[in-house]
Amino acid sequence: MIENLMQSIRKWTGLSSEDIIDNEQPDTVFYTLADTIAFKKFVQTAMPKVFNLVPQTLNAFGQSLCKESPISQISTLENMISKLDFTIWAETIKTWVLILQNIQTENKQFLTDSLKPKFDALVENIDFADLKEALSQVSSDIDALSENINLLMWQYPAKLVLLFSIIPLAGNTACMIARNTFKHFNDVPPDILADILISLIKEIDMDLVSQLMDESAELARKLHTGAALIGEPGADALTQQVKSIVAKLSENINSTNVFKARQAIDHIKNGIWEAWFARLSGNYDILSQSISLWFDKTNQTIRQTSQLTAMLDDLPDNHFKQTIGSQCQELEMTEIAEILNQLVQLALRLEQLSPEALNAVLFQWIDALDTDAIGEISDKLASPLMQALAPIIQGIAPSLIHAFCDAMAGDEQFAIALRQLKKEFPL
Repeated sequence: MIENLMQSIRKWTGLSSEDIIDNEQPDTVFYTLADTIAFKKFVQTAMPKVFNLVPQTLNAFGQSLCKESPISQISTLENMISKLDFTIWAETIKTWVLILQNIQTENKQFLTDSLKPKFDALVENIDFADLKEALSQVSSDIDALSENINLLMWQYPAKLVLLFSIIPLAGNTACMIARNTFKHFNDVPPDILADILISLIKEIDMDLVSQLMDESAELARKLHTGAALIGEPGADALTQQVKSIVAKLSENINSTNVFKARQAIDHIKNGIWEAWFARLSGNYDILSQSISLWFDKTNQTIRQTSQLTAMLDDLPDNHFKQTIGSQCQELEMTEIAEILNQLVQLALRLEQLSPEALNAVLFQWIDALDTDAIGEISDKLASPLMQALAPIIQGIAPSLIHAFCDAMAGDEQFAIALRQLKKEFPL
């Protein structure tokens, strides 16, 4: 086949084999060939045939093989596969890896020195403006092509379903591979497994990770600062752009479908939780482990909070004032108060419009309380609790009572309530 190809090149170009192979400047020969009309015609004719040769050969062979029995097909494929030499690929990779290792030992900048000029030439000679323009122009064509492909596929729904059925098969295959990998990892003793994983973690260059985090943080800071600089006072450009995007999305999105989808997702989540709780019901081992896990997480949060608050004691006064003082002032206490106001207003409005609904909620809550248990626990805890709190009560009660009396002095409703209290509970 190679000889036939060489004969064709000599025939079309008029060049001898020595001119093509032995020339000290093959680039010159190549461009000489490329400039000839004969060579251009040869490439235009031969290259598509060479490109189509492999699939045509496989297709013709496959069609012939389809006519044979499954046993014959298995025998034929086994014979073909047995002749595939993957060892030579392994040896080739091994050889070139060794070459690269030797080169790196001698010259660690070899790849940079060798490939950088090539990439520089690639970048310098690509007109990215034209590339962008071409991609922009072809996008509509790709959109039309995608639509045509979808129209064609939807003419054969069964084929489409079978095509998409590959996705779960691929997922199952990935799960099987991961399962087998983890299975063999689990066959390793715990100490060796931990040593392997820790060794892998040690190989991670934390300096690079920290530098990446630092650069990412600086990027976010600059984005925030730049957006504030180019935006309007009190409204940075990024926030305005996000608002614009959300507004455009909300205009084109069917909000009813979005909320229905959210409800559907919530129902699915509830179903998962119900299934999990059903699994816990009666299975005291899993229930105990789940409760223990919850307590562990809660204890971790408590310990972290405790450590954080303990570190606040070590803060110098200026840092304490700068952090705690300023952050406390940043708390939206007005918003919290406004929420309480709104809740009270909503309760009053509900009482006016539907008092039975408000009463039903209150009564349901009260009825759900186990008053006997509350009374019993109060009887058991009241005395020791008061004894424990006695120093605190003695310290704050007088000032609270004085402040309360001062605040309520002159209030007619309070006076009426106080007289009623004295009447019901005479001293």
